[in-house]
Amino acid sequence: MILKESMLSFFERSFFVAWHPDAYNLFKVCDDLRKIFWLLCDPTKRLGSNQLCVQPMYRFIPQSSKKLEISYAELCKRMTVPMAKGNKDDKLVQMYEGQRLQGKYLIEEKIDGDRMLMHMVDGNFMWHTRRRRDYTLVYGENIHLGSLTKHLKNVFHENVRSIILDGEMVAWSKDRELILPFGTLRSAAIQEALKQFEVVDVYEGNNSWPLFIVFDILHLNGQDLSNLPLFYRKHLLTKVINEVPHRFECLQWVKASNPEDLKANMQRIVSESNEGIMVKSLLLKYRVYSRDNTWIKVKPEYLENFGENLDLVVIGKIGRIKTSYICGLKDVDEDGCYKLFCRVANGFLTAIYRQIESKLCNFWVDFSLRKPGPHLLRFGTVKPDFWIDPANLIVLEIKARSIEATAETPYAAGSTLHNLWCRAVREDKSYDECVTLQEYRDIKSRYSVDIYKRQDVNISRKRQVENSIYVKYDKLVKRACVSESTLFSNLHFVVATDYRHPESGVWYLNEEMVAIITRNGGTVHFHPKLAVFLNPILVLGLALTPRLRRWVSEGFDVISPRWVMMSIEHGKLERLEPQFVVASRDNTLQKLLAHRVDEFGDSYTTSCGHNQFAGYLMGLNIPSGLQDTSHKLCAAQFLSEEKLLRSELFHNLSFYVVNAGGACRARNAQLVRKIERYGGSIVDDVVHSTYIVVPNISKGIAPEEVMDEVKRASAKLGANYEEGTKTAKTVWDRFVDVTVAMGELADSDTFKVRW
Repeated sequence: MILKESMLSFFERSFFVAWHPDAYNLFKVCDDLRKIFWLLCDPTKRLGSNQLCVQPMYRFIPQSSKKLEISYAELCKRMTVPMAKGNKDDKLVQMYEGQRLQGKYLIEEKIDGDRMLMHMVDGNFMWHTRRRRDYTLVYGENIHLGSLTKHLKNVFHENVRSIILDGEMVAWSKDRELILPFGTLRSAAIQEALKQFEVVDVYEGNNSWPLFIVFDILHLNGQDLSNLPLFYRKHLLTKVINEVPHRFECLQWVKASNPEDLKANMQRIVSESNEGIMVKSLLLKYRVYSRDNTWIKVKPEYLENFGENLDLVVIGKIGRIKTSYICGLKDVDEDGCYKLFCRVANGFLTAIYRQIESKLCNFWVDFSLRKPGPHLLRFGTVKPDFWIDPANLIVLEIKARSIEATAETPYAAGSTLHNLWCRAVREDKSYDECVTLQEYRDIKSRYSVDIYKRQDVNISRKRQVENSIYVKYDKLVKRACVSESTLFSNLHFVVATDYRHPESGVWYLNEEMVAIITRNGGTVHFHPKLAVFLNPILVLGLALTPRLRRWVSEGFDVISPRWVMMSIEHGKLERLEPQFVVASRDNTLQKLLAHRVDEFGDSYTTSCGHNQFAGYLMGLNIPSGLQDTSHKLCAAQFLSEEKLLRSELFHNLSFYVVNAGGACRARNAQLVRKIERYGGSIVDDVVHSTYIVVPNISKGIAPEEVMDEVKRASAKLGANYEEGTKTAKTVWDRFVDVTVAMGELADSDTFKVRW
């Protein structure tokens, strides 16, 4: 069938339109191709609007949300457009005004589950996903059989004969009393039940089961509701559904009116580590097979770079209406065999598809005609339509929300990713820079193995010692790029590293280096081989990574980014010297460089910065003119001065340390040693003390016997008080610690004991 071939959606639409003007619109709401083509055999006969709407028991692709691409203020303005009342039904207008919905919009939580459509006609059910995959055998086709429908005997109002609901199917944990993460629901048992076409309850006896959370109604008793506003459909849901707790529930929502409401809800979502929120206009009409600007998803991922990316090698593809590329992980323990890890179909623009296919079109191998050897590729139970040797390199930069955490997986790597999309085709990456299966397992082991816990992916192959690249660069001061010039005109660069200026300490990220070179007339390429016909090619790098070593072996020279920065600072191209060349196999160049420095390796022309000069001095081997006795005299003088300073810290101060025995004994001994070490004196009579020190062994709450002792000491002070005398202050023991740490007497009022 032509619809199963690998093609883009506009080809699909063109095919239907060529058959009949209404064919494509009917295909949106009906998956029965036989019915579409037989019904629309005459292009002159057109269908009415009542025939081009959703119909019970016909699978369709539901409306999808859009990502947030504007500010909160602009989003709120878009969502609060008032209702045009001129041509609206009077009852709708009355409901709109009665609920005071003008200037309001809807916020509901984004549920982490499987998008599911439910159809019911006279007690018969049908369930399907947003990709029209039928799940009726799993969740049930009537109230007598199925993992979910057998609990839905009285879920609808008695007058409901037919209904279509849109919602999310999730897994509910009985033991933990919460919704489990995405992926838990789709277990191997479900796949087996579908494969064998058996009506079984795969959740019977388990501690978790399906929970259907409804957020929209599209059809009721033969009436299409998709053209009615959302606020009416939400109202209708409450009238026709009798919720079954933890089995069949309606999604809660709130009305909002300004950006502050949106921000407050996002803060709640982030603090609770939930999926995100959906922002919808209360006037929203339901449009199948499309996206709308009045239905926006706001997730913590779209706000400021949550998580980082994986560079993966393409090893196959599955061609349907939307092509999915299969990526693999290299198993170094099995002679470099690549194992299927994930499949990605999102994030590809038309230009990216063309870029990939133009490079790989001559290398795809039909899986049905010839299968790869197990030493090269392994796929698991998921089989591609076409496979390719990883040597025909295409690296995709993949971003994912979470790691698959279910007990079994059909992928040969033993794990996969959820909610992933392609960010870019990395032509500057080679297969040896991509993450391996062993490295991925190390990453995964750093997270909880609890399958019910969210598993966020956060890996940077570039800096393995840090959890996130943003941790390192978040607080760095980035210097503005220098003024534009033609300094590097006719020069071609490949930037393979970030750069830290040795004098200022300012970090320049890879992207900033590219911008600096471009603004000064240079041309930047992703890979030296892509510009091999150009001369010269300057590869900028600091450390010899495997990629740079390979390029050096292929005849490319690696230059330090410092050469670029110094050339810009001096307004001219600096002469290449050994300090600027990281690696080169060009003997002629090496001989030339040797003549540009003196016998000590110092440049004849390049200026030397402060840090460089200091490093040079530190490296000089000069005999010391000081004798051993001089060092001893200096040390003795320093220690005597330190002793004098210590003796003055609590000089002429006396301390009474409250002692109630028991748990305070060790702390009391520590306080006594510290006070005496820094010049204070310990007294046994509270009347002669300057400070009464109360040991604190439980963060501000002293034991009852200690406080009794404090009260007795204070009573004694009061009994011996004389006019004109000074009395001791009662302080927590932190007063002593802070005074020592500060090197001066702390404010005693800050540590005053109150009771």
